[in-house]
Amino acid sequence: MPTQIMAPWAPALAGSIARELEKQPFVSFQFATVDEHGSPHVRTVIHRGFLFDDRSTNVLTFTTDRRMTKYKELFNDSAFELCFYSHVARKQFRLRGVARCIDDTTTPKLKLPPDIFDQLKNSAEATVTLIADNDNEIETDKIDYLKFPRSTASDELEYPLLSPEVIAKLEASSGEEGLDPEEISAQLTPPTEGEWKNERRRIWNTLSRSIKSTFRKPTPGSRLTEEKIKLLDSIGRGVDGASDEDGLENLVVVVLFVDKVDFVDIGYNGQGRRLIYRRLAGDHWRETAVCP
Repeated sequence: MPTQIMAPWAPALAGSIARELEKQPFVSFQFATVDEHGSPHVRTVIHRGFLFDDRSTNVLTFTTDRRMTKYKELFNDSAFELCFYSHVARKQFRLRGVARCIDDTTTPKLKLPPDIFDQLKNSAEATVTLIADNDNEIETDKIDYLKFPRSTASDELEYPLLSPEVIAKLEASSGEEGLDPEEISAQLTPPTEGEWKNERRRIWNTLSRSIKSTFRKPTPGSRLTEEKIKLLDSIGRGVDGASDEDGLENLVVVVLFVDKVDFVDIGYNGQGRRLIYRRLAGDHWRETAVCP
């Protein structure tokens, strides 16, 4: 039985990211949120990989400072849209969904779908549903797709994401015969609080010293004073007396759960192609080919 299945759009995205990383040290994307007045805000953030360093989670991550406005905006409305463009692969990905945050006091609250065992058991055979090339069916807004309800970053979210420890146990026992389905189903749990915290620590450990130092700088967006100028100078020169662990309390790992992907492959012949992916349930997606 598969444990988690990579979404049909994830290999293309992961491949595009890998090609970009051959040319540059990091990959960025544009991340948009809305504030309490409904006004949109967009900024460029750095991609920090797939959650738990596992592409089959289909969950992307980036880091921010808890003192920044996007952190506050996500706790008012967790909906997001991001746009990633690969100059090397000539592919664009627009992803939509909801975000959750991992910081020093908060971890995502997840619950598994009630039929998670059946979804995983059947996922190898029915990961993607194709829509026929029919004008009525191409009108995607009229199809009853799964949509995340409006929520904040502190709300519970139903999503088919398994605990890494559970996945390891299931994979270790995958060759055994006579496994009891009810026993397997009872083992299926979402990530624990400890696993979320370990993931935050793992990502912190991947950051460079210069990036870590940004988390101990004065509050982003605050008025610049003589005192803050001196602090910024000392941090920049590495003489502020702080250790690499200072600033960790301000680190937030933003976790992105996707329910829609708009993928455009521009190609090199001028024709290109465009596919819309929408999540139906669990790890099942519907793919629709539309005009670029």
